[in-house]
Amino acid sequence: GGVRVIYWVRVSEGRIVLLSVYAKASNEAFSATFLKELAKRMG
Repeated sequence: GGVRVIYWVRVSEGRIVLLSVYAKASNEAFSATFLKELAKRMG
């Protein structure tokens, strides 16, 4: 069991973006495409 955590902390213009948590069983690994899109959305 357990969970994986992807976290991002960004303080700009009064905003803080923090985390995404998911069960290890639901996603063993993220694709490169998914990670690029996530990074793009987080700025």
